[in-house]
Amino acid sequence: MSIYPEFTWWQGVVEDRNDPAKLGRVRVRILGYHTSDKTQLPTSDLPLAVLMQTPTSAGVSGIGQSSTGLVEGSHVMGFFADGPDGQIPVIMGSFAALSMQPPNKDLGFNDPNGKYPLSKNDGGRNTVPESDQPRLAREDVSEKSLSLAVKRNMRVDKVPIAFAPIMGTEDNPVDKQLTGRYTESFWSEPHPQGNETTQTVYPYNHVKETESGHVFEVDDTPGAERIHNFHKAGTFEEIQPDGTKVTKVVGEDYDIVIKDRNMFIKGNMNITVEGDMTLNVKGDYYEDITGNKYSIVRGNNHTKTQGNNVNDVMSDYSMNISGSRGVTVNCEGSGSPGSDTELIRGKRTQTISNDSNIIVGGKTIQSSNNGYDISTLFGNYAISTTGLMGPTMGGNIELRTPALNSITMATGTYNLGASVAANFGNATNPITSLNTNFGVAVTTGGAYTITTAAYVGTHASVVVSGGTNITMTATVINLN
Repeated sequence: MSIYPEFTWWQGVVEDRNDPAKLGRVRVRILGYHTSDKTQLPTSDLPLAVLMQTPTSAGVSGIGQSSTGLVEGSHVMGFFADGPDGQIPVIMGSFAALSMQPPNKDLGFNDPNGKYPLSKNDGGRNTVPESDQPRLAREDVSEKSLSLAVKRNMRVDKVPIAFAPIMGTEDNPVDKQLTGRYTESFWSEPHPQGNETTQTVYPYNHVKETESGHVFEVDDTPGAERIHNFHKAGTFEEIQPDGTKVTKVVGEDYDIVIKDRNMFIKGNMNITVEGDMTLNVKGDYYEDITGNKYSIVRGNNHTKTQGNNVNDVMSDYSMNISGSRGVTVNCEGSGSPGSDTELIRGKRTQTISNDSNIIVGGKTIQSSNNGYDISTLFGNYAISTTGLMGPTMGGNIELRTPALNSITMATGTYNLGASVAANFGNATNPITSLNTNFGVAVTTGGAYTITTAAYVGTHASVVVSGGTNITMTATVINLN
């Protein structure tokens, strides 16, 4: 005596997949057991069939794959668990063939919703009369599939790549590097499937396509092996035959890593952002660039450092400002002024094409170990002080002016402290007049010399101490 009843198999059509208990069961109209007349046997009275799952799905405690793949109109095959009694149908699987006729929702063994099999052009979906196999699995129609057509139409082309700025002008560039990229270039999204036309060959492409249009492909076509996931909105991820991975997000993209993240790129990396970009680092931020760094800011550049700012340049430093420059050094919020210290161990050259104004709120001290020259090619050189003006130098003091100019001290005493000589003018550039209202005090270790073609000196007094000679050379010398 057999424990189990006689095996009785059957074929049928799914007419309802809405299981009131949500157990994955479907209502099936079985050929040979049920009539196609829905007035005699409505869909709601059909038995609920249990779906048999593969052994790769646990089917318990929510572990495994849900039994929700069938749709109304699916052709299925199964058996009765109670044998010839035919009251407990079990679905073993579905079978696809060649759908020839559109559904008749008023007749049994059809989709009561009148949708499947699709009979109208549904934007790249299978329509009767056509094989029920996904189009992506068949190379003759795969280019007409919804997902592949969307990807080809949405392919991004000619994305600009950042390039280095030319310092100076095109004809006279400054500090142009041989390895720099100074012209605009582009990159483009790889073609879907890695080719401009499909390379899939039946029956190697294993395709799962859902009713909304989601696609999952594992293509084993020799020479065209791929893995592809596609969302109906157009977002996809594809690993192409050569190992190239393409990820495209048509909506917003969020990447959240709770712990560390490491990235290694052995080749080049290009990032192009058409909108705004922000970077917020709560900890330290490190950059280690073995080569050169190029940066172009086509608008304004705003940088604020709340702590110290330290720059260590191991070679030359160049700055070109086409407009104006403003530098403020202070201790904002501290109530005390800041300081500016500049140490130049070599030579310093400063060229100012127009006027130069220096305002010092305190005292100015200038020290020179090997001479101090001031030259004015045109116009006057004026120094104004309400107190004592007295330069003290370890070498000569020599004041020279071009012809027809004069040296005038309006008020106060002009004190010269020179350990060697104090010279006013020379044979090449003699002075016209030397005027002081309160006198000249000269302390020299050598000579006090005035060289002039016609000397007019107006002084309250002239005091020379420590010198060996007082020499005045002129055609006419008037002392008042």
